[in-house]
Amino acid sequence: MLLGLVVLGASGTAQAGTGWLLQSPNKPYSYSKTTAPNGAVTNRFELRGGDQWAQDASSYSDGRQRVVLRDQAMWPNNTDIWFSYSVRWSGAMSTNWTNLTEFHNDKESGEAGGKTGPLVIMAEHGQLHLRTIADARAKTTSKVAPVDRYSMPMFPANTWQNIVVRMKLNPSGNGSLTFWLNGVQKYSSGPIPIGYNDVEGPYMKYGIYRGASAADTTMQFVNVEVGRTSLLDRVAHPKPLPN
Repeated sequence: MLLGLVVLGASGTAQAGTGWLLQSPNKPYSYSKTTAPNGAVTNRFELRGGDQWAQDASSYSDGRQRVVLRDQAMWPNNTDIWFSYSVRWSGAMSTNWTNLTEFHNDKESGEAGGKTGPLVIMAEHGQLHLRTIADARAKTTSKVAPVDRYSMPMFPANTWQNIVVRMKLNPSGNGSLTFWLNGVQKYSSGPIPIGYNDVEGPYMKYGIYRGASAADTTMQFVNVEVGRTSLLDRVAHPKPLPN
């Protein structure tokens, strides 16, 4: 389902909620978007036991589930990429892996399957993880192991969490990753390898993407922003939550 065209302004910022592809089981409850009187934009995602996107059901035999929005903008190496949002989850959380946010590179000609994105923010076994992948080869012909850059206890259900991330992709060691949570810098990498040596860069995805689970889970992402313009001000001054 196409939600609209990506519109990049002079600042290089993609307007959140437009130009995204919805990958969804297409149940009546799977996805909704609302705008509060104070302007806060909420994207709500819900998965129930057995829900599957049709393409996952036809491509994989492991029962994986997703309802996510996929950005159509490709983000380049060697420049700061910022994203920010407030997030809240409710209901049960799968004990298996659940991706909240991911930057994903498509497989290019001559590359092997199983290529995963350079950054994922995920919940697994009660922990929140920031994991990165780097491969400087011209072709990714074998699976690359992720690096767990930061982990902490998963934040509790029914609480709003404000997240800001700055990332620079460079697979040769000159990349970087900084993560703020609720106004506090939790992680700053210094120079690290992150990303791929690809013709096209990764695109952002957010929502719920998980292994097979019977859990009923909802996630709300509010005021999602992504682009090259600094979002440092969102660390101390996040956009308002829905009123």
